[in-house]
Amino acid sequence: MTDAAARYRRLAERFTAVVDDVPDDAWGAPSPCEGWTARQVLDHVVESQHGFLARFDLAPELTGDDPRARWATLRDAMLAAVDDPATASTEYDGMFGPTTLAETVDGFMSADLVVHAWDIARATGLEQHEAMPPEEVERLDAQLRGMGDAIRSPGAFGPEVPVPEDAPHQHRFLGFIGRQP
Repeated sequence: MTDAAARYRRLAERFTAVVDDVPDDAWGAPSPCEGWTARQVLDHVVESQHGFLARFDLAPELTGDDPRARWATLRDAMLAAVDDPATASTEYDGMFGPTTLAETVDGFMSADLVVHAWDIARATGLEQHEAMPPEEVERLDAQLRGMGDAIRSPGAFGPEVPVPEDAPHQHRFLGFIGRQP
């Protein structure tokens, strides 16, 4: 199993735990993503990853309105893609130049799982799920800071939220990506 597959699997398990713990009546709760509910955050993750898999004719059919079932179907399709070495190594021209399916999953899709698990947990009062894996905070903070102003483009992250320099790393990271810790 590649590092990308292992990371995605680990983060998808964590994301699934959050999604599974959301009370049915909490999906309409406002999220830290301005203007989005917890359900809309989950829909964003599913639609983004579904659209990515569609580029390679790997997108599963998503049926019904159950957010948990839609996520599970998409997650399983993404895992199948990154678990297959031939599929994972598929090359294509990405937003920042030539890349592979696995590199995009590792760089973007996995990042979405970390950030949006926190968004959903925060929106729905699942405090037990708000702690991000420290190694992922470290990795994503370095990755996103290295992208400069590109992360502030429309549809990405909002303006940085001031956070004290001595705050925990997760709080500084959340502030950097426009979230109020």
